[in-house]
Amino acid sequence: MKVLGVITARGGSKRLPNKNTAMLGGKPLIAWSIEVGLKCCDYLVLSTDSEFIAGVAEQNGCEHVIMRPPELRGDANHVDVVIHAAEMAARENGDFNAVMLLQPTSPFRTEEDCNKAQKIMIETSADSVISVIEFPKHDTLFTLGHAGRMRSTHETDTIYTPNGAIYLIKWDYLLEKGDWYGAHAYAYIMPPDHSLDIDTHADFEAARAMLDDRGQFDPGAISKKATAPA
Repeated sequence: MKVLGVITARGGSKRLPNKNTAMLGGKPLIAWSIEVGLKCCDYLVLSTDSEFIAGVAEQNGCEHVIMRPPELRGDANHVDVVIHAAEMAARENGDFNAVMLLQPTSPFRTEEDCNKAQKIMIETSADSVISVIEFPKHDTLFTLGHAGRMRSTHETDTIYTPNGAIYLIKWDYLLEKGDWYGAHAYAYIMPPDHSLDIDTHADFEAARAMLDDRGQFDPGAISKKATAPA
């Protein structure tokens, strides 16, 4: 199976400005996904609307950068962004079987995680494989009745939610359906310590704390140079 890796990184993050190039563990956040993508994908591209992010990505080993057209900048549909990047990559590198979306906000996903997702796709003939994490259980769950009155209920099934780290999908299926989820979507259950999704300053501090716990001390706060706007 030939897999195209696509990293998507726009410049206009709202909740944590310039997060994709913020420094984590001595390197820009986006570099964590580049390193994994180069190991687990046959071809890797970055899709961005920011010349600054493009430059940071190239400096960190991503040789193939695709600048988005005006209609795919800002809050564009993510599927449309991935399809555009994949179509551009196919012109340069020929056909492929599957696309793996690697969002830069998941720095702790590993090469092993990506390989396991690919193995699931091969063994099950899945149309897509999505990384998930078990949703935290609570002792007591409630439904709401009239005027917000709380009514107890009990949920015995284990619930999972996508963690944003890996979206692997067959290329033909993505073109036809334009959606990650379908009747033959399978889950890859990812370890909690690989699943942090950075969206806020608190998430970023949690990532730094996790590195410290692993003995990979993060040498400083977010670098002003790395987070300068394009």
